[in-house]
Amino acid sequence: FAAPVVNRYNRRVSVCAEAFNPDEEEEDTEQRVVHPKTDEQRCRLQEACKDILLFKNLDQEQLSQVLDAMFERKVKPQEHVIDQGDDGDNFYVIERGLYDIVVAKDNQSRCVGRYDNHGSFGELALMYNTPRAATIVATTEGALWGLDRVTFRRIILKNNAKKRKTYELFIESVPLLKSLEV
Repeated sequence: FAAPVVNRYNRRVSVCAEAFNPDEEEEDTEQRVVHPKTDEQRCRLQEACKDILLFKNLDQEQLSQVLDAMFERKVKPQEHVIDQGDDGDNFYVIERGLYDIVVAKDNQSRCVGRYDNHGSFGELALMYNTPRAATIVATTEGALWGLDRVTFRRIILKNNAKKRKTYELFIESVPLLKSLEV
């Protein structure tokens, strides 16, 4: 009897997300998610989101819908915003506060970084249904803006489907390109 060979490389974890076909969605049936904000809050949120890679390729309409859909979350010192291993369903943008990034490995937890009044975390939760890779703990009182995965995917996929249809109609309207398969 030979002991199994221990693979020194850990396998990559699978990623998946819920299916969403924007072509099957009726335009009028889906209520837009809007969390009211003051002009001051909206300006602060827009400023906090301007350098987030996830939002860089959004047009103004998409960004406006994303900002409308974000909700405010106040946190207290020592509050766990997210816990490693939990299902990820929200993405957070930091408005203010200090947050420790804690990773547990081999029953040892250690702080691997810190957010200091700016930044964002949980973006994998928006794109894939993956467990949280770290625990985020507030070390001071703070404020976050959250966005849930389903709303984000609907906004982006629906708008991208609209753009695709526009391009398809354009290609069909140009006689030279009409013979191309869309």
